[in-house]
Amino acid sequence: MSFLSEPWFWTGTFGVLGGTIGSILTLVGTITKQRMDSLHQLNVERLKVYEKDILEANKSLYQFVSKAFDQIFESGEPRKDYLVLMKSFHEKVTPHYLLYPSEVREQLDKFEQHYMALGDNAFVTDMPFEEFMRSGAFKALNAVQELIEKRTDRVYHSY
Repeated sequence: MSFLSEPWFWTGTFGVLGGTIGSILTLVGTITKQRMDSLHQLNVERLKVYEKDILEANKSLYQFVSKAFDQIFESGEPRKDYLVLMKSFHEKVTPHYLLYPSEVREQLDKFEQHYMALGDNAFVTDMPFEEFMRSGAFKALNAVQELIEKRTDRVYHSY
């Protein structure tokens, strides 16, 4: 064991240990960086998909609002036209319902409540159907249109 007292032994040992530890730290750092980059890329892809879904939801809702303005306020038979409109609502708007902010859902709930009240006389709404068609629907549609436009502007036009 006389080589333990030799300086060349300790110089070589610390050199090998230092190189090994440095290699291990480099390997761990590289693996960590790759994992973080892949998680970041996954989050970016999720955000892209989410924004695409939001855009599709906003487009569907905007089409519904435009159709509602045309059908409700130029209608000869309000009840019949409202039922047709709500069929469109259930096909185009309801699948995206959870993507809308609570203020939009609150306004859309008014349409759903009056739709349910037409089918069930026991269902009570905050105003009669005729009054809703004269003023409440217009206010709710304007509110939805304004909220969706603001949301779209905030997401897609904030440079």
